[in-house]
Amino acid sequence: MKETIELLSPLYKKGSDEWQDVTISLFTSLHTTGESILSLLYHGTGIWDADILLRTVMEGTIKYCFLISGNDEQRKLNYEEYKIHLTEIQKISDHNKAKRSISILKEFSTNSTKTIELSLLSRQELDNLNEKYPKEYQRKINRKWSYQYLLKDMASKNKEYESQLASLYAYSFSSHLIHYDWTGLSMRQQQISSSYFEAEKNGELNLGHAVRIISNLLVLYSYRVSEYCQCYEISSKDIAELTLALLDYASELIEVGNEIINKYV
Repeated sequence: MKETIELLSPLYKKGSDEWQDVTISLFTSLHTTGESILSLLYHGTGIWDADILLRTVMEGTIKYCFLISGNDEQRKLNYEEYKIHLTEIQKISDHNKAKRSISILKEFSTNSTKTIELSLLSRQELDNLNEKYPKEYQRKINRKWSYQYLLKDMASKNKEYESQLASLYAYSFSSHLIHYDWTGLSMRQQQISSSYFEAEKNGELNLGHAVRIISNLLVLYSYRVSEYCQCYEISSKDIAELTLALLDYASELIEVGNEIINKYV
């Protein structure tokens, strides 16, 4: 991945589209999160945490691909929705949550509320945003930018994304880990309790879990690189070879994972 981003650099294309501030920020941030995932897996103590971070990379990747694909008119509309509309709608939500939190803190605590107050809007600002974005539009735009909607939309336009529809299960299932419900907690606890009594089996299953995360990470990276090169009409033999190498390695990891699953499940 590091070699690929070095070949793509500089990501900013002078004289090109005006919305590169969003797409470049997304590309670089997703790259660093991917490195964080690899670091967690390397140390062997954060497999489930790496899985949570993978979910953020899944969502960030499909948003990146959605933003950078299509014609100029489509990209401009998506840019405005992502950076302006969604952000301003989130300000309404943040204001309401901050207002409630300040009220609670003032009643039960002596903690300063100054940092929370930064999210408060003036009455005029709040009225203007509510008028600009009616409730129905807020629901519609939030639904449109959900992982499921974006992925299905991309798959309907590009067959290369059809296989990624299977990721909807993993994306949904990871919510158990994020919200620490009993399903997520029991998976973590099982890993801990079985590590002593079934060390060999547990080690192999952890390996299978790790290679699944890495293979997904590499495939997602290849999607971002592919969309970037298509958008800016970049034709590079070196980038193409590296991308294919990433996909080949991901396929090898998938086979390793399948062998482990077939052995124990």
